[in-house]
Amino acid sequence: MIKTSQLSAAIVTYKDETLMQKRPDNAKAFAGMWSIPGGRIKQHEHNNPYTACIREINEETGITQDDISNINLKYIYMHRYENEIRVMYVYHIELNRKVQEINTSEGICRWIKAKEALNEHTSFGVKEIFKHFYENEITNNIYTATISLANDKPIVMWSKLDNWMG
Repeated sequence: MIKTSQLSAAIVTYKDETLMQKRPDNAKAFAGMWSIPGGRIKQHEHNNPYTACIREINEETGITQDDISNINLKYIYMHRYENEIRVMYVYHIELNRKVQEINTSEGICRWIKAKEALNEHTSFGVKEIFKHFYENEITNNIYTATISLANDKPIVMWSKLDNWMG
């Protein structure tokens, strides 16, 4: 039986820097890899991934709503992992001040020059999100991304999500 899970995360920026999180070496998922802060959407948040994003970002980085100057949904990212379909809502959070780098049980948070994030050891999905973000960051568009395999290699299929009622 196929199950679903929802996640919410954010690309957090201040000027030309991106806040990244290095997962602990003993983490269940993406151990030792750099990622974006975020996590699972709780049952009572299923209709509001924005709320989940704010909660997760606060838990993992200490960032509060007072630190945020702008937040926009950028991506709805889907992939299948074994018997689970995962849907991740990825926001872009722009901060009004540079917050301190912190260490939590979820990982070590560090500021990295924006496009240098592409050079970090990340999952395939995070790297593809960063590539797309840096090519399209100025727009207010929302994109969907699905992961498929072509010749046993992962590929991302991007699509702009338009406002349409049919």
